[in-house]
Amino acid sequence: MSKNNNRVRHQLCITAALALLAAMLVYNLAAAAQERAVVVNPYAQVDWARVNHYKGNLHTHTTESDGSLAPAAAIDLYHEHGYAVLALTDHDRCTWPWQQFDRNAETLGMTAIPGNELSRHHHVLSLFCAYETEAEDLDAAVAGVAAADGVAVLCHPAMHWEPKHSEASRLRRLLDESARPEEAPPEVVADYVALFRRHPHLVATEILNASEPLYRYPLDRRLWDQLLTAMMPERPVWGVNTDDMHTLDHFGTDYVVFLTARPEAPLLRESLTTGAFYFSSRRVPESGAAAATDPPRIVSITHDTADNVITVRAEVGDAPLPDEAYAWISEGKTVHTGQRLPYRAVNGIGAYARLEITADSGTTFINPFGFSVKAGS
Repeated sequence: MSKNNNRVRHQLCITAALALLAAMLVYNLAAAAQERAVVVNPYAQVDWARVNHYKGNLHTHTTESDGSLAPAAAIDLYHEHGYAVLALTDHDRCTWPWQQFDRNAETLGMTAIPGNELSRHHHVLSLFCAYETEAEDLDAAVAGVAAADGVAVLCHPAMHWEPKHSEASRLRRLLDESARPEEAPPEVVADYVALFRRHPHLVATEILNASEPLYRYPLDRRLWDQLLTAMMPERPVWGVNTDDMHTLDHFGTDYVVFLTARPEAPLLRESLTTGAFYFSSRRVPESGAAAATDPPRIVSITHDTADNVITVRAEVGDAPLPDEAYAWISEGKTVHTGQRLPYRAVNGIGAYARLEITADSGTTFINPFGFSVKAGS
């Protein structure tokens, strides 16, 4: 009987100790959450009452490389569909200025961003400069963008790190999620982290690239979360969507919305560099269906430093969206839903949180907020 009592007491002690450890863990997590502070806010300087929203595409091909439309036809196409900003980014060729193709951006009410897609290595967009190079070394080419006072953006990274297969095999993997990896391997992530840290002017990576009707590089979005998990808040990496237009099948699927007072190149460059923009993916309606409305449009993004709440408001047309349309993501997982993110009260937030807002017409993304936690908390 004594032995049984001792065994019971021993089990009770273990249970009590485990309960205490669990309580301490919960307390420590809560304490850490209470000390969480916003240290990266890409929208801090945006005046939502006065700012304008300029739709733009940063990745466009013409017959100057492997596109199907001549430069003038491509410019006209984007102009007709309400684009205010356009970069013609032919492979290793700067298709600019537009006057050589009998088009004037100022007359059209557009802004022409000079650039090209550096393609002799891992593809990279060179923007806001007329830099061209035959360099086959990625670091040398990206450094050349900086020397030319340009801004660089990483193109469709999954195309470069995924195992190379035949085209038929690649298409099968795109259509069958079980046939492809779930994320980039650690060594691949480490290589990208090092690349971004070596080149401060490499400001962003493509998240969606011509995502409709065929989602071409589905792992790019997951890689973005892997990079943010490894690098935030010290080194933000912004996301962009582009339609990478080669043919009309790609046109208009994915784009960036710059938040600036005027569509002038210096302001657009600052917007891209600081992350003060959002980016969208338009859902293509099925054949025969009515044309879809635009994806959600951001109305405002505010940070209440007294209540420690980030609030985002978005609309489709003039209609607000329900809370379930807003998914806050950290370390690749949805940690909260709703317009408001009370970041000190939500569990699961790591060094960043980003937002995806989804409606029937498509999805809109905002750039990540970065968080720090006081040492010793």
